[in-house]
Amino acid sequence: MARSPDVVVDLDGAVHGPAERLVPAGAPVLTRGDGVFETTLLRGGRPCLLDAHLGRLARSEAVVGLAPTDPARWRSAVTVAAARWGAGAGVLRLVSGRGAAFVMVSPVPERALAARRDGLAAVTLNPGPRGAVAGAKSLSYALNVAALTEAGRRGAGDAIFVDDDGVVLEGPRSSVVIAQGEILVSPPPTLPILAGTTVGALFEIAPKSVYRPLTVADLFAAQGVWLVSAVTLCARVHTLDGRALDRAPVDGQLSRWVEQAVSR
Repeated sequence: MARSPDVVVDLDGAVHGPAERLVPAGAPVLTRGDGVFETTLLRGGRPCLLDAHLGRLARSEAVVGLAPTDPARWRSAVTVAAARWGAGAGVLRLVSGRGAAFVMVSPVPERALAARRDGLAAVTLNPGPRGAVAGAKSLSYALNVAALTEAGRRGAGDAIFVDDDGVVLEGPRSSVVIAQGEILVSPPPTLPILAGTTVGALFEIAPKSVYRPLTVADLFAAQGVWLVSAVTLCARVHTLDGRALDRAPVDGQLSRWVEQAVSR
């Protein structure tokens, strides 16, 4: 049976149908991307790592100057949306913007399922200055979309941002993790990198993990490179800048750790 349309719930707990107008046409959240968001998986009626996502959403609101939203209102709206969606897996989005705040559930995109299963090719890109929204998960997403478009033009499915010195930052929608022997390594979650909720949960349970700076050379020398995120979870990078990477010995184990981390 086909999945019903996306579920949308406002912070008063009202459910909105696909034909209803939830956000005024001229609201800054639509016209200027003036807002922030969080995205996670909904599984079996339960959101993954909701506390971590609500914490980061509050920090993002502060960065862009939005009034803080009561976490209890988010939780109430999430409960309503999850009940309407049912037991199947979905993508849960929490959107807080000037002129609107709501929760939405939609199907898990096929590109995320394929990346989990098959891995993906990626390219390195320098995103340039991040500006005032560094440190916030902003709806001003043009830079990320442009990076993903350029990656697709170059025959890849994703990108890894690097700075002017070739230091690895993050992906447009993910954190970078590599294996150096038995140790999992990710760049330090400090500006301009957005601290990743999924990699944070992973590093809490992985036997050996550390945050430290990485270079592109480290990616090519690693015993595995992954893009870790709340929706795709764990996608192995099998090709970087057109060069095939060696098979990662801990790939299966890492996927299991990520599953365990987001299911706690």
